[in-house]
Amino acid sequence: MTNAREQLYAAIDVGTTKVVTLVARAGADGGVEVLAKGYAASAGMRKGMVVTPDAMKECIRFSTREAEKALGRGLPPAIAGVTGSHLQSRNVRHGGSEEGIVDSDGFFTQSKVDGIVQSTAQSPIGMRVVQTVPRSSEESHVVLGDMVPMDTLRSTLSAAGVAICGLVPEHLASGEAVLNPEERVLGVVLVDLGGGSTDVVVYREGSPWYSTSIPIAGQRFTTDVATGLGLLPVAAERAKLAKGSVWFEHLSERDTAQVKPGLGSNVSSIPLKKLNRLLHDRAVELVRLIMQRLASNGLTHLPSAGIVLTGGGSALPGLVEIVADYGKRPVRIGTPSPTLGLPDELMDPAYSTAVGLLLWAIRQRHVETLTELKQARAPGGRSGGWLSRFKSREPTGAGV
Repeated sequence: MTNAREQLYAAIDVGTTKVVTLVARAGADGGVEVLAKGYAASAGMRKGMVVTPDAMKECIRFSTREAEKALGRGLPPAIAGVTGSHLQSRNVRHGGSEEGIVDSDGFFTQSKVDGIVQSTAQSPIGMRVVQTVPRSSEESHVVLGDMVPMDTLRSTLSAAGVAICGLVPEHLASGEAVLNPEERVLGVVLVDLGGGSTDVVVYREGSPWYSTSIPIAGQRFTTDVATGLGLLPVAAERAKLAKGSVWFEHLSERDTAQVKPGLGSNVSSIPLKKLNRLLHDRAVELVRLIMQRLASNGLTHLPSAGIVLTGGGSALPGLVEIVADYGKRPVRIGTPSPTLGLPDELMDPAYSTAVGLLLWAIRQRHVETLTELKQARAPGGRSGGWLSRFKSREPTGAGV
């Protein structure tokens, strides 16, 4: 059982295929000591958005209660991830000189953040600022989302008994967990292939420059297999994970794999070449769409650090080679950094978002503490006020 007074951090990855809850405390050496984990299969999500709140609520409850049981106490206020094709990004220039935008310690003033939020949130109608990441004294990367799915996510979490202290775009969270400083500075494309959506974020000069979400991901691959081979979704998922690959040229029509077509104990043979061809075609479509999306937003040549694939869908055999072939850049699979000191089970691309959300929660509290200390020693400084100043290039939530 943990000390009731110690500072704990919680993160919830509410995904299309799973709900992961993590609770940790920050280690003195910069690592993360994970104290509890909860896991539940998802129901009620489609393409990264809640479509059946009651079903999703029960999944969240199962995951959080499992974490609370391991923790021996209730869950602290948590950071949750948000994703889906409703997310948009833009780089907002706020002009002016360094003076008046950041103070002598390198902190952005709250009034400047408020101005960015107000100017961005007014357009388009129905959108809300999710996250603002200062890129420099003159520009910030702003992620917006549709108010309806975000409010639905919040209300579902609340109905499950979870206190939420912020929503964070999942692709930015995954970047926290898997990218190293050199990649961020050189420029890199992070592709987070989840169950319901594929999130993409481009880093330049250490900060996010462009981000987007594509409604094609692991679940679509499974649907292709189910439709193409006449299998139930659960059997198609088994076949994809156990026997799937994007390579099919070396196979003959006689090569087969044994799978359970349903919930019973019987097994049946499926053509392995057709299985892999279905996965190959969907992978090529997804990669082409990513490249088109990047090119249409001015990135005709990929950055020198290449592409980092993460998320559960990145484990599909052969996907790295297809991405490298189309991107003409080095590609690697991104897992949470080994310097964090995480348990082995979390050193997997499928947990990149959950770990990143946890890091986000820790950093947010760190910035808040610096703010409180700064205000306490400033003449006439105000006490209280959430994140009234934050360090250059430190992200902040807004209006969520």
